[in-house]
Formats: sequence, C-alpha cells, structure tokens
Amino acid sequence: MIDLSITKDPEWIKKREELWKPISKMLSEDLRKKDLDKVHHYFMTGTLLPGEAMSDGAKFSWFPIQAPDAWDYLFQYVIKDPKEFQHRFYFSFEDISHRALNPDEELAMWDYFAGEKFKPVVTSKVPLGETKEFVSLEIDKRNVNSKFGLFFKNWAGGFVVSNEPKHIHRIHYWLDMLETVANEVFVEKGSDGDPSSKLGFSISLAFQRVCRPEYATQAPLSEESISIRKRFFAELRGKLDNLEMPPEMKATWENTKSKGIIE
Repeated sequence: MIDLSITKDPEWIKKREELWKPISKMLSEDLRKKDLDKVHHYFMTGTLLPGEAMSDGAKFSWFPIQAPDAWDYLFQYVIKDPKEFQHRFYFSFEDISHRALNPDEELAMWDYFAGEKFKPVVTSKVPLGETKEFVSLEIDKRNVNSKFGLFFKNWAGGFVVSNEPKHIHRIHYWLDMLETVANEVFVEKGSDGDPSSKLGFSISLAFQRVCRPEYATQAPLSEESISIRKRFFAELRGKLDNLEMPPEMKATWENTKSKGIIE
C-alpha cells in the first residue's frame, strides 16, 4: 500500500489547491460540476467516495503523489486494464507540465517508463491490473520519434514555454533509438526524395525540424529563450553529424542539411 498522510498536511493542501486552479479551469471545459468535484476530491486525497468511478487514466493522472512508488502502487492495486501501461509509456514523452508535475517529477516519470537509454522492449516493474501479470511492450519507434519531432516544432515555436523541458535532458534517448533503426527503412523514396516508409518519413521530418527550426511562430519568445533554443539545435546537429547511422539514414540527414540550416 502507500502512505497518503501527506494529504492531511495543511501546507501541502494549500500548495495543492494552487496547483488545482489551472487544472480545474482546463477540465471545466469538458466536465460537469459533479464530475469536476469528483476529480478534485481525488486530486486532493487519492480516494473516491463510495459509489464513484473513474477511468484508469484519470486515476493515474490525478493521484496526489507522483513518484515511482506511487506509480507502482497504482499499477498493482488501482488500475484494472494492463493496456494503461502502454498508454502511459507513450504519454510520458509528451509535455505534461500542465498536469501539476514539476520538472523533476516529469523526468522521474520518463525514467520510470522509458529510462535514459532506449530499449526496444520494456517491462512493467510490477504485475498489473486484474490479471496480476507483468506486461512487456515492444516500442513503436515511429510513435516515439513523432513525439520528439512534435517537441522540436513546439519548443522552437514557443508552444512549449520552459527553457529546460525534459526532452533536452533525455535527447540521447532519441539518438540511441536512431542507431537501432534498420537501413531498409530509408531505401525506398517518394517523389520528393524523402523516405516513403512511415518511420523513415517521420525521422526525415524530425531532421527537417532540427535543421530549420521555426522560432516563436506559435507564441512570443524572449531573446534569451530563442538563444537557448538555437544553442540546443546547433548542438543537436553536431551530435547527429557524429551519430553512427545506417548509410541510407545518413544520406537522408545529409540531404536534409543540404536544403538549408536555420542557425
């Protein structure tokens, strides 16, 4: 079981209520007041009132403690559907800073599911759901790559506000994954010269966003924020130059660079 005594601490309650304000505003667009009150109660206590029900995803997202021992507890005793492990694995790559998680908790969640280095198969740390069995997941590389590609776009564009989002601290996860992609993924090309396979095209698009970031197109950014982003992308291009790529991926990377780089 898990110790929820922190939910009785007055100072913790005060801070937690502050975290709830923007979440309440976000959820109120889709939830009735009765359902919003239910989420608020769970968000503050980690419990549901008699007769109440909540989706597995909501039980995970709004649990008052967000740490590895809490996630073990949720998967082992609260969440019923083992498929929630797969959903949460990919969800951990998204920007979830608006869900009452601080930067350390976001990184901890990333590491809980994926780890710092790419592994083609991950296994749950505890037996899951009603079946009480460990679950192994073969990683969908296109899904993961798409998460990184979207991050490159949204961080450069200003949609992701933080100057130190979790992705820049785990960029080697993406680079490790690229080294495992088969050469065949890039062999067949479309009429535009980009790889025609879904994974190859996704990686090609990510390369384009690394070479030609579009700064402050989604929201205003300060000069300092743009400078931080420019430095990151420049360093990432250098890492890609030195990465052990299969020949056809290397050709795709070089072709992307030849079309121009935005410093």
